[in-house]
Amino acid sequence: MRAIERVEKILSISKTIVETEGVDALTTTKLSATAGIPVGSIYQYFDCREDILEFLYANAYNEVLDKVQSALEKTDIKPDFQSLNNEIITVFWTTAKTHKSFNQLTRWANSLSTIWESTTHNNSQIPLMVEQVLDRSNMLPNQMRKQAVITTLSTVISVLIDQAIENEAEAESLIDELRILLEAYVGTLNDQ
Repeated sequence: MRAIERVEKILSISKTIVETEGVDALTTTKLSATAGIPVGSIYQYFDCREDILEFLYANAYNEVLDKVQSALEKTDIKPDFQSLNNEIITVFWTTAKTHKSFNQLTRWANSLSTIWESTTHNNSQIPLMVEQVLDRSNMLPNQMRKQAVITTLSTVISVLIDQAIENEAEAESLIDELRILLEAYVGTLNDQ
C-alpha cells in the first residue's frame, strides 16, 4: 500500500510541476525535494524522468480522447459526416487546448518520435475513433481500402493537431483546415 501511495505522490507532484513550470522543470532532483522523497526512491518506481513524463503524457492524451469518445458515443447512430467531423474535432481541440498539460506533454512526446511512430502506435486511439466516425456516418470505404483510409486520416489528424499545438497563432486556422481537408477527402470515398 505504501508503494502505491508513493507512486501516486510522485506522479501527482510531477503533474503539478509540469502544469505550473513546464516539462523542462521536471527533474528527479526537483521532484525529490518537492515531494520529500529521496531520489533513490523515485528510481525504485521509474527508470528515469522520461518514464514519468511518458506516464503523464499517456494520461493527458487519454483524458482528451476520453472526452472525444464520450461525445462520439452521444451522437446519433448515422449522422452525416460533416456534422460529426465538426463536433469531434471541436471537442478534441477544445479539450486539448484547455487541458493544463496536454500541449506541453505533446510537444515533449513529439520531440522523441517520428510522425510514423506517433500515428501508428498500437496504443493510439485515433485510428479507432476515425473508424468509428466513418462507420457512424456510413462512410466506410470498401474493405480493401479501409485500412489505408484510416491510416491516412489518422496521420492527417495527428500532423495538423500537432502543428496547431506548436503554432498557437495559427492554431484555429489549422483546425479549420483540418475540418475542410477531412470533409473533402471523405467526400471522395463514395465517388470511387
